[in-house]
Amino acid sequence: MRIACISTSRVPFSTANSIQVMKVCQGLAALGHTVCLWVPGDKPADWEMIKEFYGLRTAFEVRWVSSQAVWRRYDFALAVVREAKRWGAQMIYTWLLPAALMSLWFNIPTLLELHDRVTGHLGPQFYRMFYGHKKGKKRLLVITQALKE
Repeated sequence: MRIACISTSRVPFSTANSIQVMKVCQGLAALGHTVCLWVPGDKPADWEMIKEFYGLRTAFEVRWVSSQAVWRRYDFALAVVREAKRWGAQMIYTWLLPAALMSLWFNIPTLLELHDRVTGHLGPQFYRMFYGHKKGKKRLLVITQALKE
């Protein structure tokens, strides 16, 4: 399966989020899936450096897409979902709610992983739109019982 992973984590970077994203991508690739990770930025890093930095064993593609801060990553989400569709993604695995919603609009099966409550001005509306979307396949993955409730 061709799985597009979308994250706003910086790569390479030593935050817990960046490490977790890379480990998820490695796990999916180790299962035999073709994985491509899209992250914001305009300074691509060499795979060998990324591999050593995170201690990875299974290769997958990483692509950097620039975005403008004024758009609060909405431009990034739209650009990456479009790229994933052109890439032939059969599923999108993301930590970014706007990207999850947009991927459903593009009729791509979507897995949204949440680590915290949905906040902000548009976040709760996007969440209701994602959760209530009737077409397409979607899954919500939460990391705690409190988030599930």
